[in-house]
Amino acid sequence: MGAQKKEFRLYAKKLFLSPVIFISGAAIWLSLSILSFLSSKVNKTLLSTFSNTISVGVYSIITFFILSFFFSGMIFLTKQVFQKKRAGFVEFFSGARKFTIRHFVLFTIVVIIGILIGRIAHYSAFFISTQLNLSIRPAQLLFLLIYFGALAFFLLFISFSSFYLVLYDLSLKNSVKSSVKFVKKNYLLAISIETILFVAFWFLNKLPSIFNEFIQYIVIIPLFVFIVSFFILSNENDLRAS
Repeated sequence: MGAQKKEFRLYAKKLFLSPVIFISGAAIWLSLSILSFLSSKVNKTLLSTFSNTISVGVYSIITFFILSFFFSGMIFLTKQVFQKKRAGFVEFFSGARKFTIRHFVLFTIVVIIGILIGRIAHYSAFFISTQLNLSIRPAQLLFLLIYFGALAFFLLFISFSSFYLVLYDLSLKNSVKSSVKFVKKNYLLAISIETILFVAFWFLNKLPSIFNEFIQYIVIIPLFVFIVSFFILSNENDLRAS
């Protein structure tokens, strides 16, 4: 454990000396902000429910693609750092170009499953709270319990698939299988990472929007990518791969 902590500090120092991953986080923020601005302008010109639905669908697809592009590049960059190779803009675009499409498909599947889990948790909590005549706060607590229960048993097992896809250049199927295997072996670690991320975003939502987005995209997301990549490569004994 002591050796692992020492390695983590060494790689973290190297990461901060190669700030491309943080610049990538800023680029995500800028790209999504521009997309949101353009989408709001377009939506003001739409008059029918159908056209608004199509607009939301197109917006979601473009958003998923942007996130897939940048996350692919960022994960590939962390791999370069851990393998003691060059980690610059060329490597970022190389990883993004190679893995974006596969990452997009995988990311879309995970998001859809996450949305379904959220909807199931919402309606389950609503039904139970209605039957038991619960007030708002107990009902919210019930929703969180159901949501995290479903998250722990379903979504959590596949949530690291995109990292295995990029770090080991795997197919969609093998990425999911590797993620499931990793979570089975490191369940407490995996649930801890997801819980800390959820709590971090919850606290960020209390801040003004500009500070929230700045910290989320430029600090939290790059560090999340770095930490998860570290634990996966450490788990596979590949931190010092050449």
